[in-house]
Amino acid sequence: MTGAHTVFTAGNAIYLEPGFVVEAGATAIFETDTIQCKNLCPNFTNFPNRNCISQPIQIGNNVYENTFVQVTWQPTNYLDNPNSPNPTFTPPSGNGEITYYATYSSPECGLSNLLVPLVDSVNITYTNQPNVSPTISVTNVNFDDYSLNATVNVNAVTNEVVLSYVDVDGNTKTITYIRGEDFTNNSFQINLSNAIDNINCCSNTTLYFTANTFCSQSVYTNYVWEKNPDDFGFLAELPNVFSPNNDGVNDYFCFNAHACRYEFSVNHSWGTLLYYEEGNITSDNTCLNW
Repeated sequence: MTGAHTVFTAGNAIYLEPGFVVEAGATAIFETDTIQCKNLCPNFTNFPNRNCISQPIQIGNNVYENTFVQVTWQPTNYLDNPNSPNPTFTPPSGNGEITYYATYSSPECGLSNLLVPLVDSVNITYTNQPNVSPTISVTNVNFDDYSLNATVNVNAVTNEVVLSYVDVDGNTKTITYIRGEDFTNNSFQINLSNAIDNINCCSNTTLYFTANTFCSQSVYTNYVWEKNPDDFGFLAELPNVFSPNNDGVNDYFCFNAHACRYEFSVNHSWGTLLYYEEGNITSDNTCLNW
């Protein structure tokens, strides 16, 4: 606003941008009604998440309904009016999860030219079967002392399977399988390995399975991966010579050992270490990288 003398007549609306100043030597007389922004601006407390929605529901109910704050919701899927402060969400068929983001703008409250928009969000999980419990079973199990693979079977309302066990260090380890990311059908394969998953190869390991739904309902089952500790221990068929000259005969130092890990070292007669290697044993026949 510039000029030696500026007069606004009654009834005109004047909006002063943030940073408005009166220059030296000038005077400004205001006789106005002020907008009480503190009562009109949105409440920026996070929206509560909505879990297990099966019927239409209103979201954004802590945004004031007024003409001074504009709210835009993204994405617009399943909302009756994405430009309303309080749109109604109608769940689609099936089970799923969606996050909506509300962006605010308001010249009166100083929200129109922010470098970082003011955004709130609400996460919604929905289902058409809120009262159906999940199911889980483990079938087609094939295993030896080193690895295990099996089929996990669930029903349509199961959106997550959590596998937990105690690893070789005594810590509880969990693996989470999420529908749409790790499995899409109601049956999927799991593959476990002592070496990769840090599972104790010398004693039985109990695998605990939990099936969860969008409604936070859970069911449980377990499977005992049996090991034969009598099979583990001493080396067998340890070679006493090898010739790494690429002639196709005895080029690799291999040994037959039923164990979890190995440590191999070679010292000359004066005790100086010439070679050292360690690693996990994943089969009965192990060859060194020497």
